[in-house]
Amino acid sequence: MDLQRELKEYRTYLLERERSEGTVEKYLRDLERFFRETEDRDQLSHAFVVQWRDDLVAKGYAPVSVNAMLAAVNGYFIFRNRRDCCARPLRVQRRAFCDANRELGRGEYLRLVQAAQTRKQKRLLLILQTLAATGIRVSELRHITVEAVDRGHAVVQCKGKCREIFLPKKLCHKLKQWCRHSKIEAGSVFVTRSGNPVDRSNL
Repeated sequence: MDLQRELKEYRTYLLERERSEGTVEKYLRDLERFFRETEDRDQLSHAFVVQWRDDLVAKGYAPVSVNAMLAAVNGYFIFRNRRDCCARPLRVQRRAFCDANRELGRGEYLRLVQAAQTRKQKRLLLILQTLAATGIRVSELRHITVEAVDRGHAVVQCKGKCREIFLPKKLCHKLKQWCRHSKIEAGSVFVTRSGNPVDRSNL
């Protein structure tokens, strides 16, 4: 495949559809990146595109950014009459308010924190603080990774939906200290003795 020829032809296709110059340049950059990060260009398939999309999520790109890059790649395959290669964009979950009756009150939270401190259960204390600071579910703790802490945000994928979770600076500092203490260099911050991510049954 002659990449430069492909990019030139795709540019012409986009301009004919009256895409703005800025949009065309972004699509070409994203497509060039896709080809650069795809090992075998002549064996492209739907699975290749899906894997590339999911790799972007794993690298910490926001769902909106991933979908924007994917639009450029899908547009190219439509241009080449290869709709079978197109991948679905990520479903971005909108923030929703929780039923007040299901919320943990401040007093209840402080009692739990105090109990963890009294029992000197450092990991449990940090888990409580992480849940309170981010609003994530216990089942989503596995997405709080060393890499996410370094970035200051985590990307949570659940049931085909994807959302970005902000990690406050103070929390990140505590989690980095915990990782150094526990010698956790990559992957989930909260793990069991066997090295598996903590789940509901562990808590």
